[in-house]
Amino acid sequence: MTEKYLVGRDTYNVCPVGCERRDKVDGKVDPVYGRPEYESIAAFGSLCCDDDLESLLCTNQLCNA
Repeated sequence: MTEKYLVGRDTYNVCPVGCERRDKVDGKVDPVYGRPEYESIAAFGSLCCDDDLESLLCTNQLCNA
């Protein structure tokens, strides 16, 4: 995911870690929606037998929107 979809990192004003990722899929996923969390990847990925990362990023965007 890092090599193909990561376009930047962000943090909240009180967070010292800065672990928020910004992922993008051209024409499909806007980086403003961040990245899927562990629970989203498990629920929409492995539990649904979906190993398509673009699909997971699109699903995450729909849920966050």
